[in-house]
Amino acid sequence: MTILAFGCSVTHGVGLASDQATIKNLELSYPNLIAKQLGVECVNFAFPGNSNENIFYKMIEEIPKYKNITAVIVGWTSPVREVWTNEGRTWQFIPNWCATTTDLTNPFAHFKNVGTWTLSEPCICADSEDNIDTVFNLYQMLLTYKFDDAEYRKKRGLLIDVVRAYCQLNNIKLIETSWSDIISGVDIRIDTISPWVSECRHPNRQEHEIVVKQILERYKL
Repeated sequence: MTILAFGCSVTHGVGLASDQATIKNLELSYPNLIAKQLGVECVNFAFPGNSNENIFYKMIEEIPKYKNITAVIVGWTSPVREVWTNEGRTWQFIPNWCATTTDLTNPFAHFKNVGTWTLSEPCICADSEDNIDTVFNLYQMLLTYKFDDAEYRKKRGLLIDVVRAYCQLNNIKLIETSWSDIISGVDIRIDTISPWVSECRHPNRQEHEIVVKQILERYKL
């Protein structure tokens, strides 16, 4: 029996053991804590900076590979995000943060504008210094010509509809969470359990345990 988890930094467990992607974060994250309580395996595909579109594609790619699925956990993220992989390199862009790496499990080695996190001066992360300027140029293009909140929200809603229909058709228990805003039909609002969002941090261990309790009660696991 297996729990599959998909999402961004919150579902990955960023901040629990490290502020970057690590295996230890995954071990302490709420999907893995739920799996431990149920005595099943957890495979967590979430990573920091992930987009809703990329979450969707990963779900459609991975779910058919598994049998005896206990539940699928999806942590829908904030709407305006772009993530893609090209020739083994992943590119990530959200308003005020952007990054690139060939290995999402390794901490970034190079940074720029770490203390700003603004639209004009986003925090830039990369696995090599040569990519810093390239990432920033791509970020400016997306910010100017592609990022549109209403359009991204509409697309997220369509992706959610497809995931719900897919899981219902295949008799898969779907557990949905969100942290950035209200999404119709999503009952587990991680941003409401404490002021962690306004405090500009990720959920801590106690807050992940609260999410576990809410999910176990809401979905009767």
